[in-house]
Amino acid sequence: MFNTRLCPECESGYSFHEVGCSLDSFEMWEIERAYIDIVSRLTSREEPWQYDELREDIEELKKTSESQVAFESTGGGESLDHPGWTPIHTKCLHKLKNVGRAVELDDGIQPSEPGEYLPGVVPTNDPIRTVYEYGPIDGCKDYAVYSMVSWCELVELDWEQTVAFVVHWLQESGRWEDESWAEGSPKQLVKGKKHVHEKGLGWGEYPSMAKTEMEASSKERRLDAEEQAAILDRELLSAMDV
Repeated sequence: MFNTRLCPECESGYSFHEVGCSLDSFEMWEIERAYIDIVSRLTSREEPWQYDELREDIEELKKTSESQVAFESTGGGESLDHPGWTPIHTKCLHKLKNVGRAVELDDGIQPSEPGEYLPGVVPTNDPIRTVYEYGPIDGCKDYAVYSMVSWCELVELDWEQTVAFVVHWLQESGRWEDESWAEGSPKQLVKGKKHVHEKGLGWGEYPSMAKTEMEASSKERRLDAEEQAAILDRELLSAMDV
């Protein structure tokens, strides 16, 4: 399932954004509201939406909420104000298209058919991209592996594909050979994180913590996410014998 509480820019699902995120003035409930505004309209009718039409329809919510507020009692309670179309809506719409949950064709924007579009298996946005490109290093190995298993669950890889992905990551980055591990094999290490995948625990602040450690270390990036994204896909992972 797509997580509507992930920031579409920094991908934080925590109560705060990554440092430098241009959307840090928005709270997570505002992000979720923007996603719901868009998705509810895309799925409410069969014909596609033109961008301007979609934006104007959501902008109308501002007028509706203003008229509702006029009838509210002065006793307080949650405000019915709706900001209309905001920068977060623009970012959320772009994210939905980027991960394949919506598609824009010549006749407009519409939700993708179930199973028609699936997100890529290699992370290309920070902080999880940095974790992927460095590979797990001493000092933050557990954070890194936990984050990568969480990533696999987020992009809907099944457990066998997840094992293949993380084992491949450990080996291709060379970190299994270079770093110290208590487990006897990469596969044994990954299997110890099965609960993370099964329960959909998410990664919290782990990728950010690992990214900080990695960039402060003397280690170098071992992988290129864009290059790997062109190679790795679900079919290849399913065919791997690990």
